[in-house]
Amino acid sequence: RKYALELGLANSSFKLAHAESLPFADEAFNIVSCKLALHYFTDPQRTIREMNRVAKSGARLILIDRVSSEDQNKRDYHNRIEKLRTPSKIKVYSTSEITDLMKGQGLSILHTHYYEQHQDFEEWIKTTGASEENQQHARQLIGSSLKEDLTGLKVRLESGKLRMTHTAAILVAKVRERK
Repeated sequence: RKYALELGLANSSFKLAHAESLPFADEAFNIVSCKLALHYFTDPQRTIREMNRVAKSGARLILIDRVSSEDQNKRDYHNRIEKLRTPSKIKVYSTSEITDLMKGQGLSILHTHYYEQHQDFEEWIKTTGASEENQQHARQLIGSSLKEDLTGLKVRLESGKLRMTHTAAILVAKVRERK
């Protein structure tokens, strides 16, 4: 709120709510977005249903999140590491899983764009305050992915540092015309 006021955005309002039960009227917005949060929701289908509900007919729904491999084994391995780092994380989905969730709500995917985030493993693992035991277990799992890509994260050594690449997807969908 303070930042919005500093920018002169006096017509802004803020609400704290659960994504699975948004406090807005049906068809209230032209654009509805969710950025880097889907992997925390216990019921992502319900969250997308709510996003769709509050979007106007023909509106755009934009979902941005890190994505995991389409290969189930790599996705499972990747998610083991993610849970060690951030136990509150439910699941990092593949693009096709997110697309299916969105299509399941009658949304039409207009565009999907990807970007990569190259990261130092040690910096990444320490940012959430994971226990030393979890950090060590995650190090072992990610290190095992050096010879063969078990994670889909392009794990590698660069200048003696363990590096990986997260992929994020931006999915833009159109809300179907309502009667």
